Amino acid sequence: MPNKTNKQIGSNNFNQQIEMFKEDLGIIDKIYKEVLKKSKSKISDIGNKDFTEVNKKIELNISEEKDRKEIKELLESIYEKVNLIEKTFSNLDKGDQREIIIDIREQYSERLKGFNGDVSKALRDLFKHYIPKEKTKNPKYNNMARAFVLFFFDDCTIGREKDDNSE
Repeated sequence: MPNKTNKQIGSNNFNQQIEMFKEDLGIIDKIYKEVLKKSKSKISDIGNKDFTEVNKKIELNISEEKDRKEIKELLESIYEKVNLIEKTFSNLDKGDQREIIIDIREQYSERLKGFNGDVSKALRDLFKHYIPKEKTKNPKYNNMARAFVLFFFDDCTIGREKDDNSE
């Protein structure tokens, strides 16, 4: 009787997981490409954006003043992309939206636990997570990943909205 191993099964599972991850990043990559295409033409004037609520959220979630300042400045500098991601995301199929929301909440939660509740570190790690591997040295994609994560932070999908310990 020949020896049977699960090596092939394990490889197939691993390959399926890779394909699913590529598909998930593919949806996000589509968002990024759409935003990059739209950002070539001026879509919105962020000069009129009131950052008061976002600044309150940053202060509630991030304890270190230097980290607060850094996230505020980053958000303000890429807000046009955050706004475009919001518009592009809202045009996605509801099922794709739900899948992305579930993923970002889970990814955020894991990082928040891993960084002992340090929201700033969790956000920075999420920025890296959402950059397609082949685009890590591309500054546009780096900013797109930042805008993608900050969109979900801004709309309260991740982070505490009130002083109630919710994520």
